[in-house]
Amino acid sequence: MIELIVVIITLGILSVVVAPKFIDITSDAKAAVVKSLVGTVKSTSNMIYAKSMIQGDTKSHYNVGRFVTVQGVDIPTHYGYIGAQSLQLAIEIPTEFTLGGNGSSIRTFSYNNIATCRVTYTDPGASVTTPATVTNDVSGC
Repeated sequence: MIELIVVIITLGILSVVVAPKFIDITSDAKAAVVKSLVGTVKSTSNMIYAKSMIQGDTKSHYNVGRFVTVQGVDIPTHYGYIGAQSLQLAIEIPTEFTLGGNGSSIRTFSYNNIATCRVTYTDPGASVTTPATVTNDVSGC
């Protein structure tokens, strides 16, 4: 009987110490937040592009002064897609994300400054045929 009680207590202690290491879901939660932002950026980019198509403004670079107005805010476009440098005008980026990128054609949003837990938005290429891209890296979340 005593041996059974000792085994039960030992198993209880092991489960308290070892189980959290196997059930750590914080990385899954961080990855989900990053993937959620990817979905937001993609849908916003597609919405801006659709609005640009309606206006007939999909064939010009944003330096020409093309923009789409969304809720009273003028969003500069790059071949119809939202320009990377204007992304924050159209999307409210959660405060957990830190802005990075080269400032003109690529924007990165790192979750809590983790370089391998981020969203990357890249402007379209030099023509209408290359769309804007949104990717994520959740390897370090």
